[in-house]
Amino acid sequence: MPCIAVGNDEDAEDSEEEEEEEEEKKEDVPKDVPPQMRVLFLDIDGVLNSRPDSRVIKVEGGPCALLRNLLQASGAVLVLSSPWRRHHDYILKVLGNFNVFPDGELPKVLQTTPFNADTARRDLEILQWLNAHRGQVEAWAAIDGGDLLRWPSAARLEGHVVRVAEGTGLRSEDVEAALQALGGARAPQPQCDLERGIPTALRSAAGAVSQQAASAPAGLSSALAWDQGLASKMEAMLSALAPGTSRGLLGGQTGLPALFDPPLRSEATTALHRSGEDEAVREAGAAEFDSVFSTAKQRFS
Repeated sequence: MPCIAVGNDEDAEDSEEEEEEEEEKKEDVPKDVPPQMRVLFLDIDGVLNSRPDSRVIKVEGGPCALLRNLLQASGAVLVLSSPWRRHHDYILKVLGNFNVFPDGELPKVLQTTPFNADTARRDLEILQWLNAHRGQVEAWAAIDGGDLLRWPSAARLEGHVVRVAEGTGLRSEDVEAALQALGGARAPQPQCDLERGIPTALRSAAGAVSQQAASAPAGLSSALAWDQGLASKMEAMLSALAPGTSRGLLGGQTGLPALFDPPLRSEATTALHRSGEDEAVREAGAAEFDSVFSTAKQRFS
């Protein structure tokens, strides 16, 4: 007896729409495009620190600097495989504070491997991530503080896993091994002055500072010219107060009327200055000051 499937027309329509969406997703995936993504799976305990603590997330400056060099040279995408990856937002900020990411550009989201029931099987979690991104990964490496090759999946991990020695943290030889697994250096290196090893940008900045220092005498001349102009304006203001002839605030005849004409230093006082008799110089100077002050007081009273 033939069977007849009884169902809701709306359910059938929903199923057809879902199938169409799946087909559209498949069509969106570019065909015949070679994989270009390099991936670095990263453990934290024993890798970014030499003395792990199960209570807190710890990272050290030395391993972080080596990790930065590796990411910059390989151009790899960082994927957390550490048991601490549930705190990926916090870890992203910590790594950013340690300047791990090249050019200081933090990714919007720090990617992580999926979680399995057995947290010790990081090997399976890595393989699951790779399977989900099949066709996108050109090369990959996993840096771990544990032995990922002790599991039955070792055949698929061989040649990709770099185990960091216990108590050392990430070392330069670990970085070299991971870079080899990733296919070697690919990211462009910053331009440097080969003679001094100084980045070109810093050399340019130093050159700009040198140019500013060289232009200092010109700036001093401008300041002196400004003082000369200010003195001229002051003489013009004084000339509007009372008639007279002024020698000028900076010396020399100006021909402008002035409030009063202070006397020149007497020849006797000049001779005392030249002879170096300090007490006599002070007395003569005081006498001249009293004379000038008395003249000014009479004019203004």
